[in-house]
Amino acid sequence: MPPFTLGPYTVSERLLSRDDMRAALAARDFGAAFRLMRKYDGASQDRIASGVEGLSQSRVSKIMRGEDRIATLDLIERITDALRIPGALLGLAPRPWEVIVTDARSRPTPSQAPARTAPAQLHNVEVDQRDSVTLLNNDDTWTPHSTEELADLLGTDDGPPVHAANAARLAHEWLIAEPPQIIEIQAGRRIGTGLLHKVEGRVAHLRKLDDFIGGKDLNSLVERELTATIDLLRTASYDERLGRRLLSAIAELCQLAGWVAMDAGLPIPASRYFTGGVKAAHAANDQPVAANLISTLSYQVANQGEPADAVLLSHTAYQGARRTATATTLALLKERVAWAHAKVGELKNTEKALAEVDRLYEQRRPDDDPTWVYWLNEDEINIMKGRCYVELTKPRRAEPLLTNALKHYNDDHAREVALYETWLAEVHIQKGDIDQACAKATRALLLDARTNSTRSSERVQTLRTKLRPYADSHAVQEFEELYRSTIETSEHD
Repeated sequence: MPPFTLGPYTVSERLLSRDDMRAALAARDFGAAFRLMRKYDGASQDRIASGVEGLSQSRVSKIMRGEDRIATLDLIERITDALRIPGALLGLAPRPWEVIVTDARSRPTPSQAPARTAPAQLHNVEVDQRDSVTLLNNDDTWTPHSTEELADLLGTDDGPPVHAANAARLAHEWLIAEPPQIIEIQAGRRIGTGLLHKVEGRVAHLRKLDDFIGGKDLNSLVERELTATIDLLRTASYDERLGRRLLSAIAELCQLAGWVAMDAGLPIPASRYFTGGVKAAHAANDQPVAANLISTLSYQVANQGEPADAVLLSHTAYQGARRTATATTLALLKERVAWAHAKVGELKNTEKALAEVDRLYEQRRPDDDPTWVYWLNEDEINIMKGRCYVELTKPRRAEPLLTNALKHYNDDHAREVALYETWLAEVHIQKGDIDQACAKATRALLLDARTNSTRSSERVQTLRTKLRPYADSHAVQEFEELYRSTIETSEHD
């Protein structure tokens, strides 16, 4: 079917306005959505399927019975377009047949699609109050009260991590909502560009500390810097231009704080920082930073067992920044797209995204890049390729990528080397070379003992689990003995 062609059935406006239908779409529960289409629109299984390329009547039947699940982005988009479901309801960017938003400041222009009532904006979608998600402030101005709301969000210690469906709604709202006007604040001493430059410099310095210091050690330092910078936003006097720069610095700190919290094994604060960072970046009209936050959130979601949701988030991040971000930034965002597809198990889409990473990186102009992409180089790109192939159980593709890249790292980067060695160890497990796997796992274990990083520790534990079926191997027994002695030593330190 040609793209964006109407199918024989489109979902009625009446059904799209129902709370149960919106909830089903927000959760991407197509089984529930298809059952509601049959109940309220009288749509048969064949009628639902016939307009969607790659979707059969028999598969619709299985989905409605809960025996199958739609997880690939391509099929979700084809269903959305054929049945004319507004993209916002599924956490997607606006579809070409909808109201088009060319950038964060654009006014909508009418679609060329058949006439239809404009879709409800994302902020009208009900949010599950059990989730610790605060969607973007839709007011026209950023005021001292907005700063207090941001501070409250970042200072909340309780509540669950951000639910993936709500994260998708937050991401989409960032895509379609105009940033607020920042009123001139007259709260205290006037700040100038010199002080802002120092604030931005501290953020860059902390980010580079993350290259050498584990999350458990760096977490409190980044938290204090974030608190101090928000206090500056709250108490200083500044105009709109400096206010946006200050908010942008806060957004960058939120991304770093979330990343460090992930490394420290603190998923709830991490998702809180990412959410607050999107609010700050949106107010700053800093689309690349907002995209980096959403993209990092997609990485967290993928690693927490919701890869299909991560696919949607990562694509949303790339879509939102593709007109304003540098080529290097876009390459980073595409890496997260590739990782999400790899976690779903989609080889074709993973390789397509990885090819885009290479193409974009070749177009880089380092002088134009933001400071926060300094770490992305060819070795890091090859490491990500290798990790994707490990996830896809393609060890012979992964091995040379990981082996060659690791030659360029020394033990000063203990956490990264520990992490990357665990992936190489997994390559050897997949190949059945248990002795080599144990050698790499041992090196990772010894480096992990120096890092104070939950991420590397969890990867070593994952290897330990994967090696258990080979417990009769002398190499595995030696690794297990070393693991236990290392853990006992760390517990007594």
